[in-house]
Amino acid sequence: MRTLRSSRQARGRREFVQIKLIQEMKNEHIGAIWAMRFSPCGRLLATAGYDRSIRIWVLRQWYSYFRRMQQCASGPAGSPDFGSGATFMNEADASLVDEENLFDSVSLASTSVSTTGKTDDGASTSSSTQACMDRLDQKSLPGVTPSVLGARVTSSSLKLPPDLERGRRTVFRSQPLLVYRGHEGVITEVAWSKNLFLLATSMDHQVRLWHISRRECLCLFSHNDTVPTIVFHPKDDRYFLSGSLDGKLRLWNIPDKKVRFWVDVPMPSALPVSNGGSAPTGGFGSSGLIKSSPLTPHVSSGTVRNFNPRTIITCATFACEGTKVVVGTYDGRVMFFNSELTYITFIAIKSSTTKGRQCRVTAVELDPTDSNKILVTSNDSRLRLIDARDYHTLCKYRGFVNETSQIRASFSPTGRYLISGSENAFFYIWRKSLEVDRISRFSRVRKDRNSCWEAIKAHDIMVTVAVFSPNPNLVLDKQLRRLRVPGTFGLSDSASLMRTHHALRLDELPTNADPRHLTLYLGEVVVSADCNGVIRVFKKQLNESQSTNSVPK
Repeated sequence: MRTLRSSRQARGRREFVQIKLIQEMKNEHIGAIWAMRFSPCGRLLATAGYDRSIRIWVLRQWYSYFRRMQQCASGPAGSPDFGSGATFMNEADASLVDEENLFDSVSLASTSVSTTGKTDDGASTSSSTQACMDRLDQKSLPGVTPSVLGARVTSSSLKLPPDLERGRRTVFRSQPLLVYRGHEGVITEVAWSKNLFLLATSMDHQVRLWHISRRECLCLFSHNDTVPTIVFHPKDDRYFLSGSLDGKLRLWNIPDKKVRFWVDVPMPSALPVSNGGSAPTGGFGSSGLIKSSPLTPHVSSGTVRNFNPRTIITCATFACEGTKVVVGTYDGRVMFFNSELTYITFIAIKSSTTKGRQCRVTAVELDPTDSNKILVTSNDSRLRLIDARDYHTLCKYRGFVNETSQIRASFSPTGRYLISGSENAFFYIWRKSLEVDRISRFSRVRKDRNSCWEAIKAHDIMVTVAVFSPNPNLVLDKQLRRLRVPGTFGLSDSASLMRTHHALRLDELPTNADPRHLTLYLGEVVVSADCNGVIRVFKKQLNESQSTNSVPK
C-alpha cells in the first residue's frame, strides 16, 4: 500500500499529503456513479447511477450483523414486491468472498500530482416496473449521452501492481451486501434515514423507499417529472422532501403515502420586488398568494402569476434544525422556505468569472456541526458557505472544476473539511475555515475567500462524487475493528412496517466502543467514484503523536 501525494495551490501546511488508497471496488457498476451516500452510522454505503441499480456496501466487520437482520426480517411469501426487488449474497458466495477479502487490498504507485483546469401528485402502491438485468447495454438508455453518463476508459494512468498485498483485510466487502433493482431510469440521488430506510430517485419520475432488512420495495412515490433531489426530514423520518423538474416542492408523509405540503417554486418574474432592491422576501403559500410578513415590511403583497417555463429544481435540503428548506435551481438561485413550504427569500448565485452570468446550482448540503450553515455547489466551479439565518455568504471556495456536471460537495463529519469531486479526475479538499489569526493585515488573503485546496489524483476520468465517512473510527481504530459483533438484534418495529401506518422505527445499532473513543480524532476516510463505475477508498490516519482526545477545529 503506497501513499498518494496531494497537490496544494497555495502556501501552507498540507494535511492530506499522506493519504493512502486502501481499497478499490470495480466491475459491479456499469457506467457513471452519480449518487453515493453513507448511512448515518457509517457502516453502510449506498451507490447508484447509470445502471439503474442501487448497491449497498457494508463494512467487513458488520456483514454478519446485517445478514442476521435480513434473515430475522424476511417477510411472508405473499408480501408485495412492487415490481422490484433486491438480490442478496447467498451463504456460499459469502464464504468465498470472505476468503477473497483477506487478499484483495489494492495499492497504487506513489504519484506526484498537479492540478489542471480552473483554479479560481400522490404515492402509488403498485407498479409495472420490471427488475433490471445485472448488466445493461449502455445503448439501451435513450436520451442519455454515453460520453457523459457511461463513458468508459480502456487505458489507465493509475496502474495497479501485479502482486496485491497479502494478508490485509479490506474496509468493505468486495461484493455488495445487496442490490436493489426496479428503477427504469438513471438514478440521480439516494438518501438515508437514521433508522436505515433508504430513498432513491431516478429519471423514471419515481421515488422508491427501501429498508436494509427487506428485499422488496416498501413504497413507490410517483411524480409528474424527473425528481433530482430527495432528503429525509432531520427530526422525523416519517417525512421526506422531494424536488421535481415540474417546479414543485413536495413534503411527503410516508405512513400515509400522501403529500403533506407542496408548492410551485416561483420564477423570479413572479416574485415581488422589495423597495430597497435587496433579495425579495415574504410568504408563498399553497394558495398561490404572496403574503406580507411582519419581518419583511418592505415586501408588497400580491398574486403570483402563472409562469411558463417553470422553475427547474436541481437540489434541496433542510436547514436550521428542520425549520427551513433550502432549494437550488437551474437558473442560479438558492431559495429559502419554512417547514410548511412558505416562501421566505432567495439568493442569486452569479459567476464572478463570466460577467455576472447566473450559474446552475448543483448541490446544497447541510453542515453536520451547525445546521444554520449550508454548502452550495454551482457550475461556476465554486463552493459557497451560506448562513441560513441571515442569508449571508460566509466564504467562497475555488479550485475544482465543475462546469457541466451535477457534482456535489459535502462536509467531513467534524465539519472541519469540505470535499468535492471534479471534472479533471481529482477530488479536492478544503479547510472550512482558514487560520485567520495567522493572517497578517498586510496579506492579500481574505477571510471570505478560500483558494487553499489540496487535490488528490484519484481516478482516470471525472470524479463524479467524493464523500467523507461519517464514522471513520470504525475503520481507523484497530481496537474497534477487532470488537466482536453481538449475536442478537430486535426487529419487532421493522418487521411490522408494512402492516402499520404509524411511526417507522428501528432499534439503534449497538455501539461497542469505549465512550472515550467517540471524541478521539484518528483521521478521515474518503470514498470516491467516477464515470467508469469504479469506487476507491482512501484513508488519512494520524500517528499516535498526532492523535488527540478532541475533535480538531
